[in-house]
Amino acid sequence: MVTLSVVLVAGVGCLIIYAVSRALELHPTTIWIDNPRREMRMAIVVLLASSLVIVVLNFVLIRYAWPWLDSMNLRAGPHDLILLTITGIMNVIFLLPMMLGIRRTRQPLASIGVTRQDAFVMVKYGIVLSLIFSSFYIVLALLEGSNIINATTTYFVTTYLVGTIGRCAFVILIMGYIQTRVTVYASSLRGVVAAALLYAPFASSLGLPTQMLFGALDAYQIMYGMLAAVAWGFILGYVKRMSGSIIPDLIFMASTGWIQVLFNIQ
Repeated sequence: MVTLSVVLVAGVGCLIIYAVSRALELHPTTIWIDNPRREMRMAIVVLLASSLVIVVLNFVLIRYAWPWLDSMNLRAGPHDLILLTITGIMNVIFLLPMMLGIRRTRQPLASIGVTRQDAFVMVKYGIVLSLIFSSFYIVLALLEGSNIINATTTYFVTTYLVGTIGRCAFVILIMGYIQTRVTVYASSLRGVVAAALLYAPFASSLGLPTQMLFGALDAYQIMYGMLAAVAWGFILGYVKRMSGSIIPDLIFMASTGWIQVLFNIQ
């Protein structure tokens, strides 16, 4: 079932993206960046720094933040507000190496796929893909035997925001910053493959603190999570390739995040 899920998500997903791109008359675009070799070197430094940051942040979260938060015995509302604040701060810190890298090489926001060009078309592209993939995601979850979890509205909202904020930060770094530079330096295919392989460990790290805290680490779940993240990373990278913008990817993450929470998918 794991192999089937990965093949279905990556294969069928790319066909859907291609069809929607053609229907909207989109054409693959490459963002041009001055001095690709220098940018590629900086991208490696940024990637290593961001990896170190997320390891440190997860350690701080598990070792200090959560025990401190639990010791306060707060009601659900204040507890969730503090958790969201901590998450927001963590993601700003996580993106600091990328921000410093862009500033160091004096690149515009367009170099990470943030541009006003064809903004309406990009939003429409993201919404259409989100509707299609949300339906596909639900069917896939049901085929795997997943059920909608029974939890409070506060839990749903908090879990959704925490997960979506984190995944959007990963999209900005991997698809926006890293993939753009690999594409310019090497090729579009290598850019998409690099994005998929790099997105997987970052996305999987979102669920690790919770699993470690409650002693629920399972080799099968970790393997499944990594393979699924590679498939979704490939899809996100392909969307970025077809559009030249990270706007559709961010809309995609914001919409499908609800499905992940409803079916408790890491």
